[in-house]
Amino acid sequence: MREKYPQLFFSQFSNKLIYTQIGTIDFLKNEPKKLLSELFTMKIDGQIVNIDEYENIIFLNINSWGGGVTDLWKP
Repeated sequence: MREKYPQLFFSQFSNKLIYTQIGTIDFLKNEPKKLLSELFTMKIDGQIVNIDEYENIIFLNINSWGGGVTDLWKP
């Protein structure tokens, strides 16, 4: 939408207003969400991983997340 109607996104307030409107409409439609496994399959070390139980997957190539609050690779 931003690319199709760039004139609507002229300020931060306008952006927030538009995104709030789009989010509200999406929330009220209450359409069933697709499972991640319907969108793609994940293969790690040559084995397919069952991702049906997950809502989100984050792929990172950094040492920490959340402004350094979470050290991802610390045992």
